[in-house]
Amino acid sequence: MASIDLDRIDRNIIRELQLDGRSTNVDLASRVHLSPSQCLRRTRRLEETGIIRGYTAVIDHRKMGYLLRAYVLITVTSQIDGARDKVMDFLMGKEDVLSIHGVAGNVDMIIELQARDMEHFTDLVIDQIYGHKYVMNSTSYIFLDTKR
Repeated sequence: MASIDLDRIDRNIIRELQLDGRSTNVDLASRVHLSPSQCLRRTRRLEETGIIRGYTAVIDHRKMGYLLRAYVLITVTSQIDGARDKVMDFLMGKEDVLSIHGVAGNVDMIIELQARDMEHFTDLVIDQIYGHKYVMNSTSYIFLDTKR
């Protein structure tokens, strides 16, 4: 896949939209020092080329009752063909799993999950994830704080 050349203004538009994806075109144009028509043209090009794939809400999980977040590193059996994909499919069905990343290295995947409390976390990791027949090992890293 060929990369798309971005200039300083394109990068500024992206940065500003990451900070506030609900900005009006007029406000965005003002912040990146363009006319509204030029800003809209560039923003549409970034969308059409797939650099901007969409706009999303940033959720405060704590206010929803999820007080704990963690990364869980998972190793799956190498004895069964397709085991990694089966575990990933299983995890896709878990609403408390926020992201799933297949990785290279000493583990097969890293997931990010949320839990209401330690009891919920234990159920997710020990009973559900580690209890999966193809999961051989898991290591959890509970978030203490998040800066960005």
